Amino acid sequence: MALIISGKTTCKICNKRLCEQESIIAYPDVCYNENDPIYFFSGGIFHESCFMKADHSPIAMNILRMVDREAEKKICYISKTPITIENVKHPDNHIYIGYLISDRDAPLYKYNYIHVNKRYLDSWKGKNDFLHLLKAQSNLEGWSPLKLLIKRLESPLAPPLDPKIIERVNQYLERKK
Repeated sequence: MALIISGKTTCKICNKRLCEQESIIAYPDVCYNENDPIYFFSGGIFHESCFMKADHSPIAMNILRMVDREAEKKICYISKTPITIENVKHPDNHIYIGYLISDRDAPLYKYNYIHVNKRYLDSWKGKNDFLHLLKAQSNLEGWSPLKLLIKRLESPLAPPLDPKIIERVNQYLERKK
């Protein structure tokens, strides 16, 4: 998540400071391939005008739309159940996998933009194949950011939150609607 401090945070393209009255784009950290042109945008903060003029910005915008659309679905790829605090028991047990690869023929492509509830990971028949693909890809030059995703997938489940905390989270989310 990007932290933006008006007058201090700078645009990743022009290096000028961002101000409150300016339109900005805070691009999510969704690209794992340092060799992909989209990696430049990943986790960056931009003046909207700079972003729109940048090379590859149309592709970056399409990926951003896809990330936004898929992030809203919040259905676990493995169990096909909703990603809710009641189902994951702790926010760290929800892993959103954004943009992995653009090559539609690559085995990892089908895992673009998926949600995983770690509570179902060990029962998933495709787990070992998926981790093998991620590990093989992470060993290629430019793919080291995948190692953090692998670490999150292989880490133990986070302990369930106290039911009172879950209730407060749900109340907060209801007020936001």
